[in-house]
Amino acid sequence: LRGDMQVLSRHAAAVVTSYDVSPLVTLAASWVGNPLDGSGVVTPNVTVTPGDRVSVVTAAYLPYGTVVRDGRLGSLFGASPVSAFVQLRLYF
Repeated sequence: LRGDMQVLSRHAAAVVTSYDVSPLVTLAASWVGNPLDGSGVVTPNVTVTPGDRVSVVTAAYLPYGTVVRDGRLGSLFGASPVSAFVQLRLYF
């Protein structure tokens, strides 16, 4: 898992921000939205770097939008599941 978000439409808007709470902890968030159907995904994450050779990333995917409309998908991101992951990064 790399934390990628696939955009399957012609139009998308996105914002990414991060804040270093300390040299060991970074808070970040991203938003990817479809301006045509009002759906999107918010992805908050926390990175903890306890040493020069290791870091741990924890992230969640929080999609929103219409799930089903008239038996079809109602929006690009609305039917996506809420999910989370933890990633251990080792540097050699």
